Amino acid sequence: MCIVQDMVAEESELFEDMANGGMIEDDEEEGVIYDEYVEDMAWEPLPVEAKAVYRTAQRRDADVLSLLVSIFDNKDMFVEEFEKHLAQQLLECADYEAQREIRQVEMMKLRFGDEALERCEVMLKDLADSKRTDQYVAEASERNGWEMPVHATIVSRQFWSSAPSEQFTMPAEMTTLRDQFSGVYESLRAARKLEWRDALGTVTLEIELEDRTLEVSAKPAQAAVLFAFGDKPGMTLAEVSQALECSEEFALPRIRFWQA
Repeated sequence: MCIVQDMVAEESELFEDMANGGMIEDDEEEGVIYDEYVEDMAWEPLPVEAKAVYRTAQRRDADVLSLLVSIFDNKDMFVEEFEKHLAQQLLECADYEAQREIRQVEMMKLRFGDEALERCEVMLKDLADSKRTDQYVAEASERNGWEMPVHATIVSRQFWSSAPSEQFTMPAEMTTLRDQFSGVYESLRAARKLEWRDALGTVTLEIELEDRTLEVSAKPAQAAVLFAFGDKPGMTLAEVSQALECSEEFALPRIRFWQA
């Protein structure tokens, strides 16, 4: 995963290597890079402790990405890790803007081929479709005289990495807004029904304290903890876990988020 993150970081050498190299093909002879540019007749073999994959002094411009792929058997693992990375990045895109991610996919296609990146193309299309759907829902809500505060990324489940599972009960204040979005969406897309992933997303909260007001971005489960308190001056860990219908092990780090 660290290699994939470096591949798509625009300031990294691997990103430059992706831009300048050609298509990567799986090599039948794994781990061996042949140097066609050695003209020194005084050539001597590498010492026995040297690794099979290397960058020779005669080829300072060797294709680093191809060398890495040759180490890891084939290119499929790189593409799969990139899909996971892309999914995470797209779900965090503010205002559905994904110019950086589009560029990353295009760069990957140059090196790994269009067919290998088909799932990534579907993910990008899902984000673009979600932006249009968000506009439709906002306009429909406005016609009904109220503002829609919920924005959703609607994905094709079979093309995205499995979402993490978190077992807790969302507070009524949050589920009411979520259900309003679902109602408007399903009136526009009658044949479809939304299935929400409560572990994902961000909730923006305005918190009023005695001396100031804070705007805080939190995960849904973290926001649920704050809603559980309501007007209570305090709660025990057991009471919070009971209110969220979750384990104490799940509730504790969400409580510590607010303590911090």
